[in-house]
Amino acid sequence: LLFDVSVEESTARTTRRVSGRGGNSKNQRDRLDIEATDFHLRVREAYLAIAAQEPERVKIIDTSGPVEATHERVKHILVPYLQGRGHLRNLHVALEKA
Repeated sequence: LLFDVSVEESTARTTRRVSGRGGNSKNQRDRLDIEATDFHLRVREAYLAIAAQEPERVKIIDTSGPVEATHERVKHILVPYLQGRGHLRNLHVALEKA
């Protein structure tokens, strides 16, 4: 799965994460966060090119919206994939017990 978001949105999320949590060391900018925009654009384009070349292997998940929407997109891809390989045969049983 390729979790895709524009560089602009990613930068905005990083800024909110770093500025909104009051000095928690987990919320500091890391080595990748401080790279220039052109670096992030090149990396994103490279991953999107791989996904375009191998659409059966790499599925793109649009993460520009709320986390709940991303979660639904992931489930839409993963559940059929796992069911097709026999991994979720007893999913309904597990859900009933929960």
